[in-house]
Formats: sequence, C-alpha cells, structure tokens
Amino acid sequence: AVSLNTARTMTINIFGEVEQPGSYSISAINTAFNALIAAGGPTEIGSVRNIQLIRNGKSRNIDVFAFMQDPTVQYDFYLENNDILFVAPVERMISLSGAVIRPMRYELKKGEDLSTLLNYAGGLKSNAYTDLIQISRLENNEKVLIDLNLTDLIAEGKDFRLMDGDVVSIKTIEAPMQKVVSVTGPVRYPGEYALTEGMRISDLIRKGILEETARLDLAFLSRRDAETGQGEMIPFALGDILENKAEDLELQKGDRLVIFTQARYLESYEVSISGSVRNAGSFAFDDTLRISDLVYLAGGITETALHFAYLIRTELDDPTQKEYIRVDLKEALADESSVYNLSLAANDQIRILDRNTFTEGATVSISGAVRNPGEFEYQPSLKLTDLVRLSGGLSLTASPKRVEVFRILIDENNPTKTLKYSVDFSSTDYLSTNPGDEFDLQAFDQVVVRDLPDFRLQESVRLEGEIMYPGSYALLKADETLVDLINRTGGFTERAFLEAATLYRTDQNKGDITISLKDAMKNPSSFDNIILKKGDVITVPSLDQTVTIYLNGTKIQKYGQFEAASGGKIIVPYSGAHDAKWYIKEYANGFYGKSKRASVIVNYPNGYVAGTKSFLGIRSYPDVEMGSEIRMQKKVKKEKEKRERKEFDGTEAFTTIVGGLTTGLTLLLLIQQLGN
Repeated sequence: AVSLNTARTMTINIFGEVEQPGSYSISAINTAFNALIAAGGPTEIGSVRNIQLIRNGKSRNIDVFAFMQDPTVQYDFYLENNDILFVAPVERMISLSGAVIRPMRYELKKGEDLSTLLNYAGGLKSNAYTDLIQISRLENNEKVLIDLNLTDLIAEGKDFRLMDGDVVSIKTIEAPMQKVVSVTGPVRYPGEYALTEGMRISDLIRKGILEETARLDLAFLSRRDAETGQGEMIPFALGDILENKAEDLELQKGDRLVIFTQARYLESYEVSISGSVRNAGSFAFDDTLRISDLVYLAGGITETALHFAYLIRTELDDPTQKEYIRVDLKEALADESSVYNLSLAANDQIRILDRNTFTEGATVSISGAVRNPGEFEYQPSLKLTDLVRLSGGLSLTASPKRVEVFRILIDENNPTKTLKYSVDFSSTDYLSTNPGDEFDLQAFDQVVVRDLPDFRLQESVRLEGEIMYPGSYALLKADETLVDLINRTGGFTERAFLEAATLYRTDQNKGDITISLKDAMKNPSSFDNIILKKGDVITVPSLDQTVTIYLNGTKIQKYGQFEAASGGKIIVPYSGAHDAKWYIKEYANGFYGKSKRASVIVNYPNGYVAGTKSFLGIRSYPDVEMGSEIRMQKKVKKEKEKRERKEFDGTEAFTTIVGGLTTGLTLLLLIQQLGN
C-alpha cells in the first residue's frame, strides 16, 4: 500500500496575454489548466486555442475548446519544473447570437468556419430560422451585411469562410401557427386545435366536448379572409348542426368558434341584507325566499339588533322608484306564517337597524398619574373604578386623595357648564371585585389623577478623586448643596487640590460648571456653594504643583526645534504666587518682540479664566496658581500699519509727542486736585 503525504512543488513560468504573468510555485499534481487559473486566465485579447507548453525547447499546443468537449484532455498536460506556458494573442474572434444553444464569442483556428462555429455553440435551437442568417462584417473600411441561406448550405455540404470580427446572427421563428382553429365558451377543453383536411364545425365540437350550459340556438364562426384580411362573423344554430338539420361548415385556418352560455342571456337577480347581522351580503334570488330565510342565510341577527327592520323594494322596470316597508322583525322570526314575514322580490334589500347607531359616540377619558391614560367608550354601566382599571391602575406617584372628575352640564336653552367633583380614592380597593361605594360616570367625563406633591425617587450624585469616601450618594433633600454633601461624606484627603475641583452636570446636558470649591468650603453662603442635581459628578483631583506655559509670543518661540519637541508648551514647577509676566520671564525668556502682551490669560484648573488688565498704559497681569495654564496670542500687524510706519513724518511725530505730554500733565493735575 502506498500513500502520498506531501506533493512536491515546482516553478512554472507563465507569460503572454494572461492577467498576472510571472513565475508561480505550485504543487506538482497540477495540470497546465490549473496553472493558467492561478495566473488569472487569458486576457480579453488572449487566445484560448493557441496556448504553448514549452519544455526543453519543444512546445505543445493546448486548446481550451478541446478541454470543454473532453475534460480528460487536461491529463495530457501535466507540468514539470521550469515549464513555460505562453498565451499568444487571439487571431480570429467571432461573435454568435440568436437561436443557438450557447450564444457567445468564439475563437476559431485556421480551417474552422461557420459549420465549426455552430458545432462549438452546441448547434441550432429548434426555433432557429435557417432560411436566412446574417453576418455583419467590416470590409474595405465600411460595415457590410451578408445574408446566407443556411438550409441550402447544409443541403449542399458547403461551408462559409468567416473573418476576424464577424458577428453572426441567427433569427428565431416568431410567426404564429397557421393551420389551427380554436373554440371558446362552454366547452370542456377550450383552445386551439390542429386543422385537418375536411375538418368541420361538428368535428371541432367533438374535440372540445360541449357543456350542458351551452346555448344551442345561436353561435358564431369568426373568420378572416386570407387575401384581404377582412373579418366576418357567421351566425349559425349549433343545435341544428349537431342534429344534421343545417349545413356543417368546413373550417379554414384561423377560424374561431364562439359559443355562448344560456345564463349570458338570462336576467340574474339578487337580494341583499345589511346592518346588524353576522354575515351581511348578497344572495341569489329565489321566488320562494322570505325575510326569515334571508336572515338565517346571513347567520342571524346580533345582540344589538333592534326589533324592527326595513324592506327596501325597487321596481324592476323603474330603478328610481323605491318603497320602504317597515317590518316587525321579532314577529317575522318568531312565526314564519306571520304577515311580517314577507315574500321577497328580485333586488329586495333588508336593512336591520342597530341600537348603537342611535347613540352618539360618547367617551370618557382619564389622565394624570395612571399607567395608561387615554380615552374610552362610554357605557352607562361604567364606574370610576372600572375606568381606573382600564387605564392600568394608579401609578407610583399618584395621590389617591386628589382624584378629580370634570363633568359637562347640558341644560336645554342654557349655556353649558363644567362641574368639578373631588373623589377620595385612598380607601377604595379598585383591584377588589367589590370595591364598595362607587362613583358613577357620565358621558364625556374627564378624570384627572393628581401626583403626590414634591414626589421624587432617590436622586444620586457622584464624588470622585481625592475624597475621603468617594462613590455615589443619594441626595437627602431637594436643596442639598455642595458643602452639605462634602461635610456628610467625610471631607477630603491630604492630597486634595480644591482649586482644581470640577462639577459636571448631566441635567439638560449642561456639561462642566465652573466653581470654586475652596471658596465654597470657606464660605457656605457664597454663590459657589450651588444646589446639587441628579447625575452631578464632583471631581477633586490630586495636588498639581506645576504651571504650563504655551510658548506662543515668548522668546523661546524663536527656537523652533525646541518648541516642536515640547509640543509648543513647557511645564514648569509652581514657584509661588507670582503673576503671569514673572513666569514668562523666568521660564520662557520673556516676551518676544512682536508678541501681543495684552492678550496674556491664565486658565485656572477649576475652569476660571483671568486676563490682563490695563490702566493708563500700565498692564496688570493675572496671578498664577498651581495647575494653571498661561497663554498668549501672537501680535499680527496689518499691512496698512506697516506702510504708515514707513511713511514716517517728523512734524507729525513731534505733534503726537507734544499731544501725549499735554494729556499726561492734564491727568496729573486732575489727580492732585482729587487728592486735595
């Protein structure tokens, strides 16, 4: 016994018109066809008939069409290491369409022409029109059309030479069958039948098998003249032909025998019933029918039917004339011989009235603290407890002592009034089958169940960071403040950085709220001690003894590589309560010449922002605290200002300087007077 565990690999070189030419390492058990598939197969212009397998300087031709006709051909082309597959360009491509088994494009080799093409296509279809096939060809720089009679070519054993780019089209036989006749109407097998020599009307009737419902005194033979195309309808008595009393006409191709049913010429009448019955509808008229019979045919009356009905009778000769007959329905159904159980006439209608049609669509509604508020159909038997049950019962927030009923008072000849009734529902067990005294409802009542005053479920907030006992806490009262919560939760750790504490509010998607927790703890009456809401998150970070300086507008900015390496900022130790200018000078080498010093701001860790102030040309920079960020904008000079500086005029400069000195002296005198 021998088994193959692993097949060796070999290298195959594939070139020419393939999708992905190159060298491939494949298993030795693959054939040339498998290798071609690995390379993506031939391109649009690649040949499938002229593929060369080259080995040791010798070549063999591979024909894919031969493989399609006999798949065992592939075993004749096993590969060896370093074999070469070369796909040459296609030489002659023919397109074939129409009534063939496989319409598509085919590549033909030398010596292969029209007959070979049809063979590759699987042959002609049964509906192929062989008297005329057409070949579209480009010849002498113009498109020509060649008509061929394929039937003659096959009979003479000839072939037709095809050229590259030819398009061969074979038409299908679309003309309808000629030697047929047909029969329609009340026959068991209507349709078309083959026209035989000497076939007559009776012969066609025997094939179709006439039904008993057929009308025998009149039928028609529809015939069209073959030369003029003029149609005619030939009437005849079908019964006379079948009894050999009249001429049995001989049929021609295309003849159509039209037979009618007897019911086509009979009047068909109905009677109908509507209203408060189980199955309203129309029924075939019978002159023996009575009112009770039609009621039973409709499944009987419903429980809401009134004891009387109306019979609506229409005159057959004048449909506009109607008569309304009042019927005591109870008597008609109780006694078939009753005078009210009238016999029906053709097209009679019975309308049984429903008591609900005489009452308006009155409703009652319930809203407020119930599970399923809504509107319900009013019935006199409906009680307040019933309405509460229908609405799903009282909700958790409901106040049973505050159930209010609003009722409209309708008094003839007086304006309507709205009355209010307050019902204490706290002692009523509406889930009990016998809830006790019940409040009667009237049509159009509106019931409102009020909510408990100031009802709230537990509302939680969260403390995070340097809190002695962080986590979620329920608010104990509606106006609990930030300081109240901190005091009852154990306070802060030694590392708490109160200046950087933040509050995030989820209520109404407000987001971060800027607060000073330090000021709130010092002075609980300050505005920073805000009232907490459900979902608030208070975060107290650890102590941050650093200051961040953004280098834009500083002298260090000139050192581009350093700025890029530091991300445009430097983080320095907090060196005490100094202003922003001091930190910029101490750690960022001071301001750059074109910097906009008035734009210096400090972002504090709790969200506050302080900017530079100026009075009489003297700037006051904001103080820096731990965890702060110092930022500054770069000064941008407009082109106009640059031109004005270039066009400097000495006289104008002198005037400006004198004006400035005068203004300064005036201000100094005013200050002195104020001091005195």
